[in-house]
Amino acid sequence: MAPDMAFDRSEEGDDLTMVLEQASRPIRQYATPQRLKAMLDRPGVADDEFWDKIVELGWTMTPFSEDAGGLGLGWRGLCGIAQLLGAAAASLPLTATAVAARAVSSMDGELATDLICGKKRAALVLPGPAIFAPVRVEGGRLRGVLPASAFAAFADFALVALSEHAGAGLWGVPLTQNAVQREIVDTIDNTRGVARLTLDDAIAFRIGGDEAVDDALAATVVATCFEQIGGSEACLAMACDYARERIAFGRPIGSFQSIKHALADLYTTIEIARGCANEALSMLEDHGASHAPEVIAAARLASIAAYEFAARQTIQTFGGIGVTWEAQPHHHFRRERALALELGGVLAWRERLVSRLA
Repeated sequence: MAPDMAFDRSEEGDDLTMVLEQASRPIRQYATPQRLKAMLDRPGVADDEFWDKIVELGWTMTPFSEDAGGLGLGWRGLCGIAQLLGAAAASLPLTATAVAARAVSSMDGELATDLICGKKRAALVLPGPAIFAPVRVEGGRLRGVLPASAFAAFADFALVALSEHAGAGLWGVPLTQNAVQREIVDTIDNTRGVARLTLDDAIAFRIGGDEAVDDALAATVVATCFEQIGGSEACLAMACDYARERIAFGRPIGSFQSIKHALADLYTTIEIARGCANEALSMLEDHGASHAPEVIAAARLASIAAYEFAARQTIQTFGGIGVTWEAQPHHHFRRERALALELGGVLAWRERLVSRLA
């Protein structure tokens, strides 16, 4: 079933619905609990088989125009797929690669083509932590250490946001050069392929200033919001199914008032996040990142809150079994924590929202 999004009833909307309905099959095939558990045991390992499959299906081409070699389904199409991946707790650099292709599309035709077709994969080092990265820029080369970032363990290219003290703006860094060293980082969610990058006079090119950083960040946040909503929906469905089946004191635990109220509150929280995310997506599509900073910040905060509540409540509903390796809730708890921090945490986004409103 396609995710619950505000699709336009147009030809493009019908095409997008069909793509999303067909996407469910390979996700069920590759994003199995067994594969997720295997990746959790091996930090820094890419799911190359799953990536090759989505490249074959053209998912990396989804948001780009047909003239650029894409499917012409816009950022809404990418968000729909991100929502499906989030529901399965699958971890692929799809959003990062699409954001990188979007950023370099007007500068480097060959690189953009490689990213759009999935031949190359990207990692993102964007604000939050990256804005304070101790990196020096000299003559188009970067020297320093970047913060640990998702998919940096195996990406071919990175988008890096630097502060004004380090050559303000958005930079592109090929990661296959000898001047880049990767240090694999063991995290709560090892399916994210997290690594710390050390640059030793690495060749790089400047993509743009603050506007380019804002655009890349906004596009990433919006897609991540839908990924978080997908995970939240999966948690709610999992908790409801278990509450119907688990018997305590001769009754399904879902009949107990505390469980019913908690799951109803979770449903409400998810719907609030969905409304914020749809509004942010519409603003991004219609007006661009510069016209939607408050809406995007609100969507980020609402999606973090929804996924955190969903992951914790699902474990609570399952009880003791919910924290075991064999059960499924811990996959979403791990992913929720990772996504809540990768683009800056709640405090950073709350401050961003308040400063915009003030």
